Amino acid sequence: MEHMLRYLLPIYLITFFAVVFVWRTYRVWRETGVNAYLIWKKSGVEGFVGRCFRIMPIGSAIVVGIYAYSPKLMRLLGEVPWLVNSCVQWVGITLMLGSFVLIVLAQAQMGRAWRIGIDESQQTMLVTEGLFAKSRNPVFFGVLLNTFGFFLVLPNALTLLLLGLNAALISVQVRLEETHLENSLGERYRSYAQSTARWWSTPIR
Repeated sequence: MEHMLRYLLPIYLITFFAVVFVWRTYRVWRETGVNAYLIWKKSGVEGFVGRCFRIMPIGSAIVVGIYAYSPKLMRLLGEVPWLVNSCVQWVGITLMLGSFVLIVLAQAQMGRAWRIGIDESQQTMLVTEGLFAKSRNPVFFGVLLNTFGFFLVLPNALTLLLLGLNAALISVQVRLEETHLENSLGERYRSYAQSTARWWSTPIR
């Protein structure tokens, strides 16, 4: 397992960010002429969240790099011994692969409406079908599952910190986007929010 992960984790990490962020941003730009990566140019709370979000791929790359170079060095990151076993790692791998599929499918269902950040220059599009009939935020939900899976595969203080930071940032960003959608769409969004969960299954108010 350890030998396999040393090679597969870097490949997965590169593939994940290439497909989820780079490719999807490029697709939206090709189809609409709009740069979907908006969060980097924001100010205020959303700008702060956007800057913090940049830590995530850097932190993940550091962990994967250390693990690929020398798994023994992982102990320097405060490894959680009771979680280091193949069963837990397989659960983590399953979550990472499943969440990757979930995110890509949700992005495809959003189509041209997909953005990273709040787009105040374009008319707001509300997607309510497919995965969005089960969750108002399937992409963010997938990212949370992916980060949790990553922690289970490599359980240490840094991956736990990344998990907690990611959960906090996503929670703030989701509420910012909900406020924007409610202000833009009014009763249409409020009706959708009342009938569809913020994360999954049942509405969380």
